[in-house]
Amino acid sequence: MKTTQMKVAISEAADAALSTILDRVNTGFLGGKVAKMDLASWMIQDFLIKLDDAKLEAVRKSFFNELYYLESVVKLNRRNGQSNLLPEQLATLKGLLAQRSEKQKATQFDLMDPKGAKGGRSVKSSPEHEQVSESIGLQKLPNKA
Repeated sequence: MKTTQMKVAISEAADAALSTILDRVNTGFLGGKVAKMDLASWMIQDFLIKLDDAKLEAVRKSFFNELYYLESVVKLNRRNGQSNLLPEQLATLKGLLAQRSEKQKATQFDLMDPKGAKGGRSVKSSPEHEQVSESIGLQKLPNKA
């Protein structure tokens, strides 16, 4: 059976990590030799099998964009004929603003701290932060009515 090959571009750092993994897989492996493309394909397929809600949320958090979220909410509300934000949308936006405020305070605090970010001080998570985490991870916006 002939396998069709597809291309995907990855960052330099991801390529270096893939090479490191490949070296570890092949070192001491007497039963064959794994090619970089085969390893990458296997990793992607294995990731799909193991993709659960927690991993999905982690990916979404890694790529969350506040402006994109806001644009999506506005488009959805316009499409549904809504002139106001839904309560969960408003709560998410308030949480984002609170989270941003915490980050700004932390940055200002670290700049004033002669030890900087390495001083061991951190901003604690707030209820608003937890609500934002939930809303950007798994909560879906309401579908078109």
